[in-house]
Amino acid sequence: MDGSTFPLELSIAEWEVNSSRYFTGIMRDITQRRESEQALQESYNLLNTIIESIPDPVYAKDLEGRYVLVNSNALEVMGVTRETAVGAFDRDLFPPVVSAHVEAIDRQVLRTGESTVFSEEIGGFLQNRHLFLTTKAPLCRPSGEIIGLVGISRDVTKLKRVEDSLRTAKTEADRANLAKSKFLAAASHDLRQPVQSLMLFMEVLKGLLTVHPAATTLALMEQSLDALRLLLDSLLDVSRLDSGLVVANPIAMPVQPLLERLQTEYGPRAAAGGLEYRTLRTEAVVRSDPTLLERMLRNLIENALRYTARGGVLVGCRRRGEELLIEVVDTGVGVPTERHAEIFEDFFQIGNPERDRTKGLGLGLAVVRRLGRLLGHEITVRSRPGTGSIFSVKVPLVADAEPAAPVRRDADEPNGNGGSGLILVVDDEAMIRAGLQALLEGWGYEVITAGSVDEAISCVERAGRPDSILADYRLRAGETGHDAIRAIHDRFDPAVPAAIITGDTDPERLTEAHAGGFLLIHKPVGASDLRRSVEHMVAEANTRLRA
Repeated sequence: MDGSTFPLELSIAEWEVNSSRYFTGIMRDITQRRESEQALQESYNLLNTIIESIPDPVYAKDLEGRYVLVNSNALEVMGVTRETAVGAFDRDLFPPVVSAHVEAIDRQVLRTGESTVFSEEIGGFLQNRHLFLTTKAPLCRPSGEIIGLVGISRDVTKLKRVEDSLRTAKTEADRANLAKSKFLAAASHDLRQPVQSLMLFMEVLKGLLTVHPAATTLALMEQSLDALRLLLDSLLDVSRLDSGLVVANPIAMPVQPLLERLQTEYGPRAAAGGLEYRTLRTEAVVRSDPTLLERMLRNLIENALRYTARGGVLVGCRRRGEELLIEVVDTGVGVPTERHAEIFEDFFQIGNPERDRTKGLGLGLAVVRRLGRLLGHEITVRSRPGTGSIFSVKVPLVADAEPAAPVRRDADEPNGNGGSGLILVVDDEAMIRAGLQALLEGWGYEVITAGSVDEAISCVERAGRPDSILADYRLRAGETGHDAIRAIHDRFDPAVPAAIITGDTDPERLTEAHAGGFLLIHKPVGASDLRRSVEHMVAEANTRLRA
């Protein structure tokens, strides 16, 4: 013996031999067992401390569904004491409907051995019903044997209220945004009318003041009107897309004619700014909406030219499996990688803190993103500051398509010579009629004007068969430009070429125009576009007459 003390367990037995009593004692050193018990108790105390420190209700049940462990937060929510809860079943603590639901979930967890998450409303001692998000998982031995389940619940009442408030606020914001978009779309015609009048009269003044001292001022006015037209177009494009008025009509279309048309328009503009504009030829045929795809590319090209001071812009295509990448490449300012997502947001602009309106409103790429979603065309961007940008539109290819035929552009540009022929203008706005008449007469055409269907018929009966018709869509008293055109067509064979000029951006206008075989021109229309359309119609009328 070394004099140390240790715990022991003593067993004493009494026995007799020949009427003599004897005692036998057996001592056992239980130091190791006592240490194990103490360690187990410490582990239990630690576990209990951890469970009690968890701010959420925590509990455990055995295989029969009896509570074997419940922390104070769980007791508070359940509204019972620990003595009542431990050893009790859910049916002993809750109403039958609640307990049946809880026990069904417990059986599922024990049967499948998989965790589950569900929400439940609990009252208990709480003054108001609270919403809890509960997770239940099987409780297993190290061997994997399931011996019960453990559950933890989190009070998400406040979070739910915040989410409900945010959802309500978002719904109201979406409703307000939709109302705004519908208003702009509905007001499109009225918003475009005065701009169209200004553009027409400005073009007339340009012809009268070519050598006048006011010509410089007029040129500045033209730039301002062009900027106003672009801003108006961008705003109305966004409103139409947000209000669901734009419907995609994808068809199989060759890409090359579109690229040539864009080259014809933007090549001279780029050259005037000291930039090079190039297009790579392609024979690809894709499936897309021609009008909407062109709008996307126009916005990308406008954006590239706007932010490129040196170098130029390249538009080309690359095949990627069953898709075609139409890419607009520039040598402009570039965009930091971390801001690539932002540039597609409404009103976002890079390097325009002074809000120079010649650089637009920051809606061009926002429109591209909306159109891409509508068409199902993925938009990607690769860009770094100082090295330029590459914007790509991914469009599905049409399998086994015939190569795109060369497109003649003879009538695409105004010929610059004086016009000849009789033009009928039908518009209920006196200012628009006056502006169109002055502009067309300045180009050498004879013009008759009318404000209604009856007036149009009377004009034609006096002046004779017109060579083309320019009619506003919305006339007074519920009449339309289609009504006026049909009335004139009923009197002549072959039919007179006609165009509908409208500020109405409803896609139904495009469908109606195609069905009637008319051109569709959106207000405000520039002088060169208008002149090109008139020359085309007059040439078509002469061809029909010769036939």
